[in-house]
Amino acid sequence: MNLNAKTLLEWEQKHDAKRQTIKGFWDCFKKWQAEDKYDFLDFDSIPLEYKMLEIRQNLNTVRKALKECIERKVISNITGIDEASIEIIKKQYC
Repeated sequence: MNLNAKTLLEWEQKHDAKRQTIKGFWDCFKKWQAEDKYDFLDFDSIPLEYKMLEIRQNLNTVRKALKECIERKVISNITGIDEASIEIIKKQYC
């Protein structure tokens, strides 16, 4: 099967792949959050290095998501970073 850009774009539009991918991510994220994340909400017991690592990972996620043209609201929901800060990151790094 020989796929070209036109065929891939038509397939993406037909199956709404971008929206489905974001929806799938959200479903997994919410499941993870319900099962695991609530155990770690006590930030006073988390060492500073882990907090800094989480912030760094969220910033990397924001930059990658912005490059993929994912909406700020969706990025904010994923990372917990407010939309105004995401806009600043967009201006600085993208």
